[in-house]
Amino acid sequence: MAMQAPTACPICGTQIFMGWGPTQSYKQPLSAGKALVGGILAGPVGAIAGAAMGKNLSVWTCARCGYSNTYKG
Repeated sequence: MAMQAPTACPICGTQIFMGWGPTQSYKQPLSAGKALVGGILAGPVGAIAGAAMGKNLSVWTCARCGYSNTYKG
């Protein structure tokens, strides 16, 4: 599970705007589990809405040491 990005690189300590920051953003694909729960709770409309819900994720990379990881946001 992805968590919030730290304010500094966990490896070398480089701060945001000094080389540590998001390099790529994407949306996690459709969720079958959320579609099932939405279908049970709200019928077909809930199933469609549940399937369409995904998470916005960002890949953060350090320009200094090269470390990268995926975080929420």
